[in-house]
Amino acid sequence: MSGTDTFQAGPLRDLSLYFGGDINTKNTAFDPRKRSLTLGLQLAFDVPGYFNVAAALYKEWNHNGIVPLIGYPPGNYEWVDFNPTAAFEAQYMQPMSFTGIPLRFSGFTNVILPKGNDGFGVRRSRSC
Repeated sequence: MSGTDTFQAGPLRDLSLYFGGDINTKNTAFDPRKRSLTLGLQLAFDVPGYFNVAAALYKEWNHNGIVPLIGYPPGNYEWVDFNPTAAFEAQYMQPMSFTGIPLRFSGFTNVILPKGNDGFGVRRSRSC
């Protein structure tokens, strides 16, 4: 964030501002046409390859093509505006040099907490 080693301590290599977004453009009657913004802080750890984790504010809007067709709930618009929520993300890459060939294990994981009511105005809860 500052271009110095100010945030380097123990296994922590850096602290940075994290920003991202998603825009889908599929053009059908029921496609989600998702739009989202993510803003938060990311920690980078001092490991071979990289391991970064982020905690962020997440905001999403998307499209629900069924609501205007069935008219329920009355007055509901086909664009759904979700509540802001928290998101947690991790990006990682580990070189597998022990194999003697240039292999890497890498991936991306994100968890988005509940965003409020669905496109029909109903709060959904999960059960296990």
